[in-house]
Amino acid sequence: MWGYRRIWAYLKKNGIEMNKKKVLRICRENGFLVTLKRHKAIRTVKPKIKPSKPRKIIGIDMTSIQTNQGKVYYIAVIDWYTRELLGSHVSMRARTEEWLKALDNALNEGWPYGAKSQGIKLISDNGTQPTSRRFNEFCESLGIRQIFTTYNNPKGNANTERYFRTAKEEILWPREYETFEELKAAIEEFERFYNYEYPHSAIGYKSPKEYFKQTCETLPKVS
Repeated sequence: MWGYRRIWAYLKKNGIEMNKKKVLRICRENGFLVTLKRHKAIRTVKPKIKPSKPRKIIGIDMTSIQTNQGKVYYIAVIDWYTRELLGSHVSMRARTEEWLKALDNALNEGWPYGAKSQGIKLISDNGTQPTSRRFNEFCESLGIRQIFTTYNNPKGNANTERYFRTAKEEILWPREYETFEELKAAIEEFERFYNYEYPHSAIGYKSPKEYFKQTCETLPKVS
């Protein structure tokens, strides 16, 4: 469920001018607001990495979704600056090969002139796929610096995990999927919506593609 600020931003984006306080009042009167219970956990919190421009820091992660045909794995790569979904891969398997396909899709989208020696930093957890020799060698061959998060640092891969939370709230949790093909089609439709229409609160309620267009005149070229 969207908060009143995102509803207001989406209405405005689609040409419907309405005062933010009025949207809040309508949501409150119709029981659309959610009261959050906050529980403070004891963790070692390290400062979150903050990119200064697009295409420099990206994150990769994975989630799984149960269908009637079995478990499906969704791997996605996010630009931490623009919050764009750069690439993904949906599969019935979660091997290093699938992670590399998602990363390769992201590199082709974000760096069409070549990703080698572009000073890219890739954030991930310490799972078997991103720490595998094949994955490490692939990153090393392109000069991509891998940054691994720790188990007790909730901000380690925060921007990537935030994308998955949005995907879960929008399409993965609200409904059940019968087949792999049905789920894959829903993910692809959501990805287009997310990149081009979703009003993201972290970037002034602009869509990731809108924000990229405003902050980056040209795509990175080979040095």
